[in-house]
Amino acid sequence: ALIPLLYQRRVHGGARTKGAPAARTAAQAWPAMLRQIPKVTEKVAEAIIHRYPTMDALWRCYEDPRLTEQQKQQLLMDIPVASIEGPLSQLPSQTIPISQQPGVRRLGPALSQRIYNVFTLTDPTAVP
Repeated sequence: ALIPLLYQRRVHGGARTKGAPAARTAAQAWPAMLRQIPKVTEKVAEAIIHRYPTMDALWRCYEDPRLTEQQKQQLLMDIPVASIEGPLSQLPSQTIPISQQPGVRRLGPALSQRIYNVFTLTDPTAVP
């Protein structure tokens, strides 16, 4: 997949650039890898990790043969993302519609598809 290629784009001559912190454990690597994807902020990464705690958990959904290509592309679009300070765990229940939760927005279809493409495309020139 293209996650390592995205990380390499931000590393020049072995030195890390701002926004590409060193990940020392797998738990640190997963959010760091997500943040390498354009438009994925710390809050977006936190929201994805709340639903998919490991890269393997997300990957298994992307590989699920029961899901259509469109379902896989839209898999993350309804994940609630905090648009205000505070951890996601302090947000209202996911049973309440996102539109009725103050300070919460959806991840959205465009970013969901971008993340799907990063994980599934094999052509490095096609990076979104």
